[in-house]
Amino acid sequence: MTHLRLDSLTKHFGDVKAVNGIDLAVDDGEFLVFVGPSGCGKSTTLRMLAGLESITDGTLSIGGTVVNDHPPDERDVAMVFQNYALYPHMTAAENMTFGLDSGLFDRSNHDEAVAEVAETLGITDLLDRKPKELSGGERQRVAIGRALLREPEVFLLDEPLSNLDAKLRVEMRTELLELHRTLRTTTVYVTHDQTEAMTLGDRVAVLNDGRIEQVDPPQRLYDYPETRFVAEFIGTPAMNVLPVEIRDRGDALVVEREGFELALPDADGNDVPTGGAVGSSGTFGVRPEDVSIVSGRARDAPAIEAEVNVTEPLGDALLVHCTLGGAELKVKAEPRSAVEPGETVALAFDEERLHLFDDDGNAVYHSSHPPDDDRGDSNPHEPVEATGSQ
Repeated sequence: MTHLRLDSLTKHFGDVKAVNGIDLAVDDGEFLVFVGPSGCGKSTTLRMLAGLESITDGTLSIGGTVVNDHPPDERDVAMVFQNYALYPHMTAAENMTFGLDSGLFDRSNHDEAVAEVAETLGITDLLDRKPKELSGGERQRVAIGRALLREPEVFLLDEPLSNLDAKLRVEMRTELLELHRTLRTTTVYVTHDQTEAMTLGDRVAVLNDGRIEQVDPPQRLYDYPETRFVAEFIGTPAMNVLPVEIRDRGDALVVEREGFELALPDADGNDVPTGGAVGSSGTFGVRPEDVSIVSGRARDAPAIEAEVNVTEPLGDALLVHCTLGGAELKVKAEPRSAVEPGETVALAFDEERLHLFDDDGNAVYHSSHPPDDDRGDSNPHEPVEATGSQ
């Protein structure tokens, strides 16, 4: 059942289009995350859902009812803000129950409700404290508790963890996941942190310049980006992208640039660019973990040679920055790899993790199909052929 529906939702501030025609359906009980860079329109969209910003154009439906003109208190939503929005002169319990006496909420026993929510959030011992006596994580729990007491149809969270330190952010992410699995309340969460987005979301919507670039479950978003923007924004370190020329070698399509050429695996039914794409330019993409350094006997096989510029020990991996045909290529190698700056290394690509984007930034090729793609993957890919330019 669709619980939230955005149809061509638009917001203008004067001549600036902050949100530019968003179409989106959020299912009942789903945890949807908006992620994107600053200024992409994600918080503005959330504020329109809450009724804190007017809608310039399009329609917003909650539970099947169009609510464009409904004030916030008639939308049955609860919002958790980045800065907690707690009253400094009130205790945690008073902050949580503020507004429940207005007649808008059916709560006959506030004390019992507060005790129940406080136990769920682990803040029972903090109810008599004021915000200045609480840590950042404790304040955020109080703010979430206030939202829970309203028993809303929809939770809206605007970067609620951004003011917390790294360790506490991880702990709170886990708590939010557990809370959602218990309550199953429809939730829309805004963040600029892709790790939060990938960890929390049943689906993730990537926004850019007021538009949605892609909406998908986290792993599909990572493995099959529909645009170059998504490919570079999702993932740390970002996907390698190299400008290339596309040509037809007769037995395979090849992407090439100074320093290398690469035959694209031919998967039956795949969107391999043909016809007008041959002889044109595009962008080749491969993630750092899908590039490997070839050593020993394996170096006798066709491989690409690149020069090492910098190495970054990450503990669980060694990030190697290479130069390939005048462009940077990052490789996520084994953590104790014996690689030094100035060295020339041989590289190979994972044949099932290659991507190609056209000049407009749209994906035109992935070397493997999504698992649920009904075209299937019964035709195995041919091995990738990678050779250094002659």
